[in-house]
Amino acid sequence: MEIRNFLKVSSAVLAYVGFFSPSSVLDNEKKPLIGFKQIAPSISDSVIVPKGYEAKLLIMSI
Repeated sequence: MEIRNFLKVSSAVLAYVGFFSPSSVLDNEKKPLIGFKQIAPSISDSVIVPKGYEAKLLIMSI
């Protein structure tokens, strides 16, 4: 088997195993992924950030 094919197959197998691992499927405990409180969905035309965080302008268009 060529090294290129070996790398393709092994990366595909590892991705499959990582995605369908029993620890993620059987984990019934609801825990936050990032650690901040959720904000309610909104249709307002403004930026809403979780409590304790702030939003800053990254790029300003002219």
